[in-house]
Formats: sequence, C-alpha cells, structure tokens
Amino acid sequence: MQAQPAKTTDSTAVQLRSLTTQNLDAVAAIHVAAQPDDTITLLGLETVRRYYEWQMIGPHSASAFGAFIRDKCVGFFFGGVFRGSTSGFLRENRLYLAFRLLTHPWLIRRASFRNHVLFAVRLLWKSARRHPPSFAKPAPPQSFGILALNVSPSFQRKGVGKLLMQQAEEIARKHSFYGMHLTIPVQNENALAFCQHLGWEKYPAEDEWHGQLTKTLQ
Repeated sequence: MQAQPAKTTDSTAVQLRSLTTQNLDAVAAIHVAAQPDDTITLLGLETVRRYYEWQMIGPHSASAFGAFIRDKCVGFFFGGVFRGSTSGFLRENRLYLAFRLLTHPWLIRRASFRNHVLFAVRLLWKSARRHPPSFAKPAPPQSFGILALNVSPSFQRKGVGKLLMQQAEEIARKHSFYGMHLTIPVQNENALAFCQHLGWEKYPAEDEWHGQLTKTLQ
C-alpha cells in the first residue's frame, strides 16, 4: 500500500508519518513500554525490533504509521493484509529465538509464555510441512487488519491512539476494504472501551468472546 501524506493536528501537535526501518528502534521501545508483559517483550527489545522488521519487509500488503511530536515517535500502528505475520517471523528468526529461550529458561515457568511457545512450535511445524514452503497468494482483501497499535504510556489518553486509528480507517477506505478487524486481550477493558468508543463491535456479538473486534466501513 502506498504511504499516505503526513497529517498534523494543531490541538495536539502530533504529526503522522509513514514508518521506515530507521524507526524500528523507537517502535520496539514503545511496544516494550506499552506492553511490558507481552510474550515478545519478555524475550527482549531486539526480539521486538525483529518482529516489527518482519512486518515491514515480509510479503505483506500493509501500512505502518507513527505519531510524532517534533521528531519523537510516541505511537504507531501496523495494519493491512499480513501473510505469515507470525509464522514468517518465527521462521526467519528461529535460531535467534531458540538462543533467547535457552538463555531465558525461567520464562517457561509462566503459563501464558508456555502456551505461546507451544503455539509457535505448532505454527512452525505446519509451515514446514507445506510444499513448497512459500506464502500462498491470498484471496482479494476485504477486511483491513490492525496488527498492532501502541502508544507510549506518557502520551496515552491524549488523543494519539484515536488519531492513529482514524488514519488506519482512512487507509482502509482508500483501498476499498469493506471493514476492519483486530484482536485485543479479553481482559484489557481499557482497550475494549477505546475501540467501542470509535465504533468497533465484539465479534461474535453473542456466545463466548475471544477478543476479536470488527468495524464495518460504509
């Protein structure tokens, strides 16, 4: 997807710009600060940087935008159509990740971390059994996925997240997506309230909810 022009709001002095690999250190630092208990955060800043690097350079059709105050990045989002966002990252960094696990064995004591590791192993196993081991071409995109949206803690509740979400929606509309989707932790009530305030709805609306949210674009 083509980069969108920068956008500035006079009230918050926040400028939205396309991110490049030169911004990855700032992106990783924001993720770590905003999600200190996230699985990739526990594996270290470099792991987080590699994760977002893959989202930039992998075979995706996606956009990455940052919110800047002067030259300081204070928030970001990655959104679009992702092909192997997790499996590709695991495969490209399998040796590095294995080393991180070996040097951080105490993390296995965390039940949530063990679950993520088991999920990663199953994902790599399925990916390795595909022949040929390449990314299948997806069907024409219909729903724009928000892979990540994070704001530095010191700049939260100041409208930065809303600006980023509005930018994501603008890009989705420009590229004729019929809707958007994202997944948040079920227990994150603040994220749920934020999204619902912007018109997002739980999916499915009934039955057991696992953190999926959708928004229809008119």
